[in-house]
Amino acid sequence: MTARRSRRPLALLALAGSLAAVRCGAGEPPPVAPTPLPVIDLERRDTPLALSADRYLLQLQAGDLSDDPATPPCDTLGLPRAGKTLTTWLWFGWEGDELVGRSRPPYNSSLEMRLHRVSSSLLGVVVAGTLTGYARDEYDPLLGALDLTFNIYDPAAVEGIVTPPIPDERITPRVGGRMRGHFSFDDSHHDSSLCTTVWYYLEVHPPGGPGDDPSVPPIVQRLGDASGAHGAAARGDGGGAPTAGRTPGA
Repeated sequence: MTARRSRRPLALLALAGSLAAVRCGAGEPPPVAPTPLPVIDLERRDTPLALSADRYLLQLQAGDLSDDPATPPCDTLGLPRAGKTLTTWLWFGWEGDELVGRSRPPYNSSLEMRLHRVSSSLLGVVVAGTLTGYARDEYDPLLGALDLTFNIYDPAAVEGIVTPPIPDERITPRVGGRMRGHFSFDDSHHDSSLCTTVWYYLEVHPPGGPGDDPSVPPIVQRLGDASGAHGAAARGDGGGAPTAGRTPGA
């Protein structure tokens, strides 16, 4: 009997403590549900398509070797002697729902690139379009001015991606991708190579930078690489007048 009676006070104390805890919490607000995490739209259909109004450096490049059937190499290995990398310039503006980039004097080029929106994501805006015309290689600080002309014989199909601008970092949109069609790289010695796939890259280079002074020897020349013909265009508005080159079919 003594053992049973000694347990009752302990049980009463535990019950009293539970009731006190309930009464103390009765005046507190109910717990708040956790804030849900924001939903990230990985597709970013609202990523704007925009290019700077400044001058864009356009680099075109094709290869002599490829193990990818989707991007076959050009048909003549090692020709032209200046290679298959060409530099020129474009300016872009809106025409309807297309961004249109064109060459301007004094550059020896008739290129016209038209781009329209296809889709978008966090990485940027996927674009497609066409490229027509021809271009003569212009001076750049890496290679100089090469004895090289790029010709397009039919409107080429262009595909690529435009990176979104980053205002705080002052990074302007860039474009990269490939084009398919019938192209040739030619030189003044009538050496030529036909290609069906060409890679391209566009980046803003405002006039007046170090790349606009053809009196500065290009990097490859300073490294002792004498391959190619390095012309000397006169300094002018954004790069100087290009060396006269032949037009397509000439």
